[in-house]
Amino acid sequence: MNKIFFTTLLIILTFNIYSINEKKIILNQARQYEFRQNYSKSIDLYKIAQEKYPQDRQIVQDLIRVLIRADSTETAGKILQSNKNILKKDTFLNLSIQLDLRKG
Repeated sequence: MNKIFFTTLLIILTFNIYSINEKKIILNQARQYEFRQNYSKSIDLYKIAQEKYPQDRQIVQDLIRVLIRADSTETAGKILQSNKNILKKDTFLNLSIQLDLRKG
């Protein structure tokens, strides 16, 4: 009984560690592309991260920020509105202002 429990626990912990590492790897790559101003690759990676972790505020915020920098304001606005419920109010307002300023 204990052997089965510990084996199951080990499998669960291993899966969680893999999931966390995968997330960090994707986000680090996205940020590196963003730093190099390769926004299309950065956006692609953030979208992959968002699909895997749809409730992660930071991923949504970073994706919107990169879309604004890449002048993809229409897409940024759609993602901002569709994720309004998971973003903090001040973050939502800040991104909305950035988006409005970029649109001109």
